[in-house]
Amino acid sequence: MNQKPKNILDMKSFFTIIFLLTSIIALSQYNVEPVPNRDRTMEAQIRRDIPSLPANEYKNDLINEGFDVWPPADWEIVNGASSVGNQQWHQEGSDEYYAAIQYDNGDGVIHDQDEWLISPEITVPANAFLTFEFHSNPYWMVDPNNNADLNVLITYDGGTSWSELWNEDEYEWEYSEWTEVYLDLSSYETENVSIAFQYVGIDACWFYIDNVRLYAIPEFDIEITDARINFFEFYDYHEDASDFHYSSHYNKIPAEVLDANENAYLAFNAIVMNKGYGSGKIQCNVSVTDPDGIEIYNSVSYNEKVIGEMESDTVDVAYTEGEEFLLDNPKLGTYQVEYTVFVGEPGVLPIDITKEVLTKTVTFEVTEKQYSRAGDNNDDFVGPKTWVGGDTDGDILTVKYMFFEDVLIDEVQAFIHEDTDAGCQLVCNIYQYDESTSDYVVIANSPLTNIDNEDIVTWKTFEFTDPGWIYTDEEYVATSVLVGFEFYYNGEDSNCWLGCDKTSPSSPWGTLWYMHGGTNSNVWTAITNFVGVPMIKLNLHDESGAVADNDFGANISLYPNPTTDFARLSGVEGCNIEILNSIGQRLDQFVAGEELCDLDLSPYPAGSYYIRITDLSGKYKYAVKQLNIMH
Repeated sequence: MNQKPKNILDMKSFFTIIFLLTSIIALSQYNVEPVPNRDRTMEAQIRRDIPSLPANEYKNDLINEGFDVWPPADWEIVNGASSVGNQQWHQEGSDEYYAAIQYDNGDGVIHDQDEWLISPEITVPANAFLTFEFHSNPYWMVDPNNNADLNVLITYDGGTSWSELWNEDEYEWEYSEWTEVYLDLSSYETENVSIAFQYVGIDACWFYIDNVRLYAIPEFDIEITDARINFFEFYDYHEDASDFHYSSHYNKIPAEVLDANENAYLAFNAIVMNKGYGSGKIQCNVSVTDPDGIEIYNSVSYNEKVIGEMESDTVDVAYTEGEEFLLDNPKLGTYQVEYTVFVGEPGVLPIDITKEVLTKTVTFEVTEKQYSRAGDNNDDFVGPKTWVGGDTDGDILTVKYMFFEDVLIDEVQAFIHEDTDAGCQLVCNIYQYDESTSDYVVIANSPLTNIDNEDIVTWKTFEFTDPGWIYTDEEYVATSVLVGFEFYYNGEDSNCWLGCDKTSPSSPWGTLWYMHGGTNSNVWTAITNFVGVPMIKLNLHDESGAVADNDFGANISLYPNPTTDFARLSGVEGCNIEILNSIGQRLDQFVAGEELCDLDLSPYPAGSYYIRITDLSGKYKYAVKQLNIMH
């Protein structure tokens, strides 16, 4: 199975690299059980996964409550008989506010809680929906500790009786993420009703509510629920329209990777949901602006599929001939990719555009030498201990990177999360897939490195004991490598975490794991329920240092080639000579004492090898010669 995309298509007429799922890489794909987070309170401002939606005249909101004012106008708060302080409904937040409940009042003392937050009475219109967002921890609310419930209730007799609309036990949701809920109220049309949020239980955890809306859905209410950029590759495996293609997003990418590279295509896709009751085809427009705000790309795509009420679809842009997007001579700085979706047949004006247009912006930065999937948003922590079975010394977390030309990685940096314990250790490795062993092997590594107190909440730099060279095979248009860390702990209870950027629009396929315990032990694994990107970034070598020099290489001869057991180099006096296998692992190294240098190749099996010659005179030029051994 090839790990490097093979150039079997006319790359100028179609997207660079297209694989089926079965060709992605030699690894397993699993949902993996995370180690449960036992947090019972949340501190500081919580990042918003779902942007707040302001009141919108087109959506005919009867209730639109963001809890910016407390108590909310015309709402009723009914406190429990024994609860006190923050155990009752109250306002929290700083930049954005929400209604909150805590399991205690900050003193660890628990009380029975039966807390009610009741909306004003409204008349339910046709095609009515109730939506809201919530934030909590299922470890204390659902499983294994079902210590409390959040019930959404409705009354149409002034509060004499209440009927349940929703309960958090019956809804799949994640720890510490804002989750959006949609409830159909069509069966209550024309009734005068109130909605209540009841928190009932004891010794559970926080529960937050925000953006409560009751509105009549319009015929068309199209929204982008997410949008992605695919850099250089995509895998068209998704069957469910609500799933993305593989998303190979990079937040920071060196200009040299993009410049004058006909294989460095960018493509775009957006997941679109119809929250209206009508049906229609969806179009998606993508506009790219450079760091100076100049539009450099604009394209529209559409799907033949008609999507109806609460259905979704994925719209792809720049995947076909004539739509390709390349960056020649890219400017350094941030590029903005703006997605706009609307309803309507291609070539005609969209339907009632004031209602359906929705725009989402995704960015990436072109840098001088920095390469990173993650941005600088330290939203969470991540490491092998995130998962059940991931607590063994030597467990591995890696991020995938793609290269089109030979390159030297000077160093790797990782953001050490604040919850890391000093005394843990990390080893940084670069892995490349070896077809002869059908496994990933280390081609460069750092020493075992201590994590000290001064390293925590900073970018820690890791340098390699030998140069971190990545060699691309001429047979392929690109080579992918894994860059990551082995984790070693300072005792059973110690923790070592990297920062995790959850705002980066990438997919779990960009992060690969290798753990020695658990149900997926000793196999490279893509964890499909992982959300986020580990904060790992590469720094490519400055071109003022090691630079391939054509004149230098032209004066060096290697013969015979192909050969059996022997080869001779000429013009290499005083140069450092390295013999490397096909994936760049060093097999031998020495300094040539004379102009002519004989190489004993008898220990090596037949195959392709590289001879790297580096000028040690201070100019630090290098040349690479490919050598084929035949026995």
